[in-house]
Amino acid sequence: MENALSKFSILVVDDDRLIQKLIFDVLIKLGFGKIHRVNDAHAALQLLDTIVIDFIITDWRMGSMDGVTFARHVRGSMRPYAAIPIIMLTGNAEKDQVVKARDAGINEYLIKPFTMKELCRRINEVIEHPREYVMTPHYSGPSRRRQNSTAPHNAERRKKRRVSVVKDRDTLWVN
Repeated sequence: MENALSKFSILVVDDDRLIQKLIFDVLIKLGFGKIHRVNDAHAALQLLDTIVIDFIITDWRMGSMDGVTFARHVRGSMRPYAAIPIIMLTGNAEKDQVVKARDAGINEYLIKPFTMKELCRRINEVIEHPREYVMTPHYSGPSRRRQNSTAPHNAERRKKRRVSVVKDRDTLWVN
């Protein structure tokens, strides 16, 4: 019996191969079948021109092009993939960083370290509750109805904490 999630095609963009592998393992465990991994945003943009992707998981901090700039390229491309949901992974917990990501067209924002449950919740959000895609002269991306949202509780404490990668049956912590 085929899992409904196996039909989704996902692109993971992260220059850290360990994080890439951890996300890949989580996605496989959840039943996703088509997972593409690239090390930088330039490779991701090239791949988007050749295959159909259902959603993107990207890191904020990467080599020559960061995740926010990558999201702006995707949203401003005027190509079929411009409306693809994007989940941002980052260590940036400050409100101005969340706003910057939102204004770049990020659908979901996940602060490191995160649990497998939190990642699943963000993935579920983009699959089960897609937001309307908006195009205006100054913005292209998902509806920004969450405009007044604040940084997650404990964001300041989480920002200061350094956590190693730990994997057990129920939790996947990533820093």
